[in-house]
Amino acid sequence: MGFYKNLCPGCMNEVGDAEVCPFCGFDLKAEQQSPFLAYGSVIAGKYVIGDVLEQNSEGVTYLGLDTITNNCVRVREFLPFEICTREKNELKITPNTSYDITYESLRKDFLSMWHALMKLKNSDNLISVLDVFEANNTVYAIAEADGNMTLADYLSENGNTLSWDTVKEKLLPVTDALTEINNAGLVHGCISPDTLFLCGNGKFKPWGFSIRDERKAERVISTDIRPGYAAIEQYANDMQLTPATDVYGFCATLYRCVTGSVPIDAEIRSKEDTLSIPAEYAKELPDYVLHAFLGAMQVQPKTRTQDIQSFKFSLTREGYESLKAKQNGLNSTVLVDPLSDIKPGDLNSEQKTSTVVSSSTPAIPVLKKDAVVEKKNNTAATILMCFSIIFVMIIFFICLVLTGIITINTGGTSTAQVVTMPDFTNRSKDDEAIVEAAEKYGFNITLQPASSSTVSEDLIFEQSIAAGTQVAVGTSLILTYSKGVSTVTLPNFIGMTFTESVYYLGRLNLSYNIVEKKNTGSGTAGQVASMTPAAGSVVYEETEITLEIWGEVGGTDSSSGTVTGSDTGSEITSSDSILDSIYGSLSDSVSSLRDTIESFLN
Repeated sequence: MGFYKNLCPGCMNEVGDAEVCPFCGFDLKAEQQSPFLAYGSVIAGKYVIGDVLEQNSEGVTYLGLDTITNNCVRVREFLPFEICTREKNELKITPNTSYDITYESLRKDFLSMWHALMKLKNSDNLISVLDVFEANNTVYAIAEADGNMTLADYLSENGNTLSWDTVKEKLLPVTDALTEINNAGLVHGCISPDTLFLCGNGKFKPWGFSIRDERKAERVISTDIRPGYAAIEQYANDMQLTPATDVYGFCATLYRCVTGSVPIDAEIRSKEDTLSIPAEYAKELPDYVLHAFLGAMQVQPKTRTQDIQSFKFSLTREGYESLKAKQNGLNSTVLVDPLSDIKPGDLNSEQKTSTVVSSSTPAIPVLKKDAVVEKKNNTAATILMCFSIIFVMIIFFICLVLTGIITINTGGTSTAQVVTMPDFTNRSKDDEAIVEAAEKYGFNITLQPASSSTVSEDLIFEQSIAAGTQVAVGTSLILTYSKGVSTVTLPNFIGMTFTESVYYLGRLNLSYNIVEKKNTGSGTAGQVASMTPAAGSVVYEETEITLEIWGEVGGTDSSSGTVTGSDTGSEITSSDSILDSIYGSLSDSVSSLRDTIESFLN
């Protein structure tokens, strides 16, 4: 088979006999893991295979080089590794015994899907598919190597949330791409911040296409669906994927952008629907946007907005007026909770915290910011309603006084009842006492996971307010429970800037030692030159990773302080003066990152 030895698999630049790529820092002595194609392999006589960009149980995407045009490309290979094998340094794939028919069926689905996408290659809304062909008992799709930043990364660099004006500018054009995909008879089935890429023309474009078996639960190959973004029909074998599936995923993505939180998963909502947009975000959204979200995020597909263009239309004032009558009959999904005080830090983008509420708490169905029902012009009915509300409020106040929740002092003012904070440590996060406290004292309790090698899994080991403290009814409380010892597979940080590595390593909840590497001109100042342990190593969370950062040309080797990170952000524990001496012009970026983290923590 053809083989290229002088190209770097990480960036596809020519590197000659070098052992480390001078352009991206890739370890040129490394070998591609089986069953993936070996570095430098050539398919169809012209596409050179580089490093793996992404994979799932359906296939793998490599960085590639088209040797005819000398352009980098994405190479998607059908490789359902659970039901097939490939010998090391070989090209041909062999289905596992008894899976021949299944393999062939899925292969044909893969081929058909990519042929349909290639017909859309002239669209300005999609990453172009340039070539589709069969070889080595599998299928390959070649696409432009356009788009290196996901929407998830974009959100991380822009404060975790976006204004509605920014969402309209950056993301509503994606509706045209999804319409083209659906009109071609395809359903993406995995629209999320991880599958929308910011491309060279400034547009976000969808990627991450897979066959339908990859987007449905309980199939022969493992499922690749995203909790919070997946529609209920993706969990049910007796329900079909339709354009309404992409409506749900895209709207869930918009929800993530404007609130900073992943929506409650559809499976959970199907049993108890408490989805809401906290009031602090809802007040910034037009009424018609809230109404559009209501239609697009209906759990059941039959009552959901049925196609992307209808959803796009509903996101306008004109669309709101024309669709209002239809949406009045929908289920009462909670879109705005004016009592909510959830902050971005309470629910991170991976849904790693949850708010405990009483199971008897009623849903607050709101189609507008402050009202459920349409205003009536009937004056008599309005007056009667006002008197009824006043009467109910008086009765409610009397009940509060009689139960002691509110006491009347001699000065004629009321004070909230003070209670003693219980001790929740050494209890399971599922302990009934937590729910009982939330109901009895009105506590707003947030469960927050953290790695621990000493505390048993699911056991609470820390609470934000010490037991025995006198607190008011309705106080917010954070309970931290053990998620056991977690491991992390290290990605390749070589070639990243210092600030990028701090962000990503912080998200992996590891600690870091930053060391300046003497630069004789072979590296770019401020970028990661090497890492220990190496990329691909599996380590425990909170393990210290040493990163060598290229210094200014002519500088000397020196060690900096340590940087630590966690699930919800990164914290720089080395002094700014040390970092300034190592990274010079990068100090402003570090300070900006620190301010962003502190704003989340506060």
